[in-house]
Amino acid sequence: GDVDSIIKKYENEDAENELAQKKMQLGSDLRGGIDKISASSIVHSKDDDNSYLSSLFDHYSTGGKGSNGLPDPEADRILSKWNAQLASQEVIRNWNQISDGALDKFMGKYFDKAWGKYDVYGRGNIPLIEALPFVRELMSSMSPSVPVDLNDKKEVQKIEVEPVVEPDAPEKEASQ
Repeated sequence: GDVDSIIKKYENEDAENELAQKKMQLGSDLRGGIDKISASSIVHSKDDDNSYLSSLFDHYSTGGKGSNGLPDPEADRILSKWNAQLASQEVIRNWNQISDGALDKFMGKYFDKAWGKYDVYGRGNIPLIEALPFVRELMSSMSPSVPVDLNDKKEVQKIEVEPVVEPDAPEKEASQ
């Protein structure tokens, strides 16, 4: 009764964990390439790479709307959150060997945080001109940050210095 249901529960959990691990793994890389995303953004920082990004995000963007809410050909192009996610996934896949599980995990953990830095008013879109900085920010989400210790007060070392005497200046007499 109870023992059988407990054993069955753990068998199911083990099976789910094994499937999740298989979805994440890429060859011998148990983390599925997720650790290489940040470095790939740095490696792909040439003009050709930026042209590729501009073209890709332009393809995923839509025309902006005028003050009346209707499409306006004069308005700046925008990138919706959904299209930004699709374009970002395409960039990450093109620049990395990454498993679907690793990409899902990365996007789930970092996309909304990076998006929030650019869509500060929660409009659901960003100007197309911000797409490149956005995707670079997203891809560098896992780069190690330099910890700043605000409590680290360094002791100021006082240095004894002789007074500077200009060679042309007449020396003052001490007996004045």
